[in-house]
Amino acid sequence: LSKTDLPLLYDAFHFIFQAGILIKRSTFEDLQNEIEALKSSTLVQVLSQDSNFDFEQSYRFYVLSVASYYLDLYLKQTPLHDQAHWLVEMWTNVIENG
Repeated sequence: LSKTDLPLLYDAFHFIFQAGILIKRSTFEDLQNEIEALKSSTLVQVLSQDSNFDFEQSYRFYVLSVASYYLDLYLKQTPLHDQAHWLVEMWTNVIENG
């Protein structure tokens, strides 16, 4: 996918995940609260008026696309850095629970 093919809010999701996991070391609950705050924002409320925009679909796309891209890279790394473990753990939590 090119940058122009990414769904709306892809960069916002990426910022929340990267800052939350790698900088703040947020818990799953903290990250979910950030996502819920984005979902409740005025911007998303305006976007939601467009019948072609689906917040949940965009969010799921983000998580699955980033996880699948990086998992492929991480499988080739030895040793795997700690931050990769943090990211994989969060992606797993989101996919299983969120």
